[in-house]
Amino acid sequence: VMRCFTLANYLVQRGYKTVFFLRHTLPNVDALLTESGHVLFNMDYLSHPSKKYPHSHWLNGTEVQDANALLQHLNNSDLFETAPEYIIVDHYALGANWEEIIQSISPVFAIDDLNDRPHASKFLLDQTFGKSKIDYNNLISAQTTLLLGAQYALLRSEFFEFRNKAVTKRKSTVSMKKILI
Repeated sequence: VMRCFTLANYLVQRGYKTVFFLRHTLPNVDALLTESGHVLFNMDYLSHPSKKYPHSHWLNGTEVQDANALLQHLNNSDLFETAPEYIIVDHYALGANWEEIIQSISPVFAIDDLNDRPHASKFLLDQTFGKSKIDYNNLISAQTTLLLGAQYALLRSEFFEFRNKAVTKRKSTVSMKKILI
């Protein structure tokens, strides 16, 4: 949720309306999202676990069930006057099958870092240091634009706010005594 939250905050600051479709959230996550100006829509629980990918059991259903449920909500709600410009997905149990269904209404922007399942998204972001196109060989379509590596890291604004202080302090520090990781 935090990667999507970071990206959504950036988009809200630029005038976009953001809607989170989630299952199995905690009250503090719901509060964080809504207090930050995002619309939150909790989807019904699925109860037919899949074993397609290593993390499929997290979805408690199939990609097709999930995609169809999302489409049904998008088609039957007044959340959007028109189709969303993009649908951003960050879930280790969702891949090409889900993305192909969802792209019938809007382009999909997938966030991943496991490169363990095929994708059919328009964009794929993997912010892992050292990732390269070869990591996604045979996992993406020819039309997928890859955004790979740490230069695409989704960092919350707090990190940017304290960067200049840290750089200044580092220049005046002779030796380091403590490191917090």
